[in-house]
Amino acid sequence: MIAIKQQQSKLALALLTHSGKTTNLQAAHKSKQLSDLFTTAIQHNDLTLIKELLLLTDIQKLQSLPIEETPLWFAMKFKQKDAFLDIARAIPSERKQDVQQRAYLLLANELNLTEISIFLLSMESDVNLTNNAGRSALWYAADFTNTRLINVLIYANSDIDYFDNDGYSPLMRAVIRNCAACVTSLLNAGANA
Repeated sequence: MIAIKQQQSKLALALLTHSGKTTNLQAAHKSKQLSDLFTTAIQHNDLTLIKELLLLTDIQKLQSLPIEETPLWFAMKFKQKDAFLDIARAIPSERKQDVQQRAYLLLANELNLTEISIFLLSMESDVNLTNNAGRSALWYAADFTNTRLINVLIYANSDIDYFDNDGYSPLMRAVIRNCAACVTSLLNAGANA
């Protein structure tokens, strides 16, 4: 990890390859080490190392991790779009949710990551999934006044009149945020005024 933090990708790859050849590492320790390497590589947006880690990783094991421990989740948390796209091409996003009922699309919208949200929509993510606060991807797009994403979500058949647990619809969030373009898009899509 020190090599990655110091942006020494070649050294990190050599160490990783060597550790892969040693047989005395316990599987759990090796898995934790690999997860830490992924996290550090993503945090530093080291795409070369991420691609190499993907080659050395058992994709089935990554998919069995809780959603908040996956490389895709970390790429979104660190707002590393390129890392996310590289990982998502190798590891398809699944319909898992964390303890707050957030799936990948909800986290992407919660963090206002437009390109990642659009990519996830192209992978047929559930556009109407809500978290434990009752908020959908469209609710977050309206809250961030992200008109582009609102239009994409409407096109993807997002429920425009869904209310969160506090009684706010995406239209209400757009009005509160004073986004005339957002309000127009939602009303044109048939939102209940």
